[in-house]
Amino acid sequence: MLALSHSALKNLIEEKRKTGISLTTLGFGMGNYNDHLMEQLADAGNGNYAYIDNLNEAQKVLVDEMSSTLNTIAKDVKIKIEFNPAMVAEYRLIGYENRMLKREDFSNDKVDAGEIGAGHTVTALYEIALVGSGGERL
Repeated sequence: MLALSHSALKNLIEEKRKTGISLTTLGFGMGNYNDHLMEQLADAGNGNYAYIDNLNEAQKVLVDEMSSTLNTIAKDVKIKIEFNPAMVAEYRLIGYENRMLKREDFSNDKVDAGEIGAGHTVTALYEIALVGSGGERL
């Protein structure tokens, strides 16, 4: 059996993505899962990932949300938010750290971004420090 390193596997998935093939990863069981690796591989394959550890989660992912998980309706979605610097001294995106784009990559359509499935929603949550509030990091 051929064993691939994580980087070689990710490269293979990225090459297949270019041909229109996407990859969704599903983990099953209780504990001992590698959520980070599953997310990386699904990201490389323009797919979704889920970890199924009970019957309710299996029902949700494999029945209730099956079409939204497997049918991507928007590829390489980028969301840009600008805060008014006169009002917001600092901000930090919570979650999605592995999806952050460099400023110069935001306008580059060749840079891979996120995918959204049918019926999926995306929420961005920011921690902010208002100007003069004393909440800024030192």
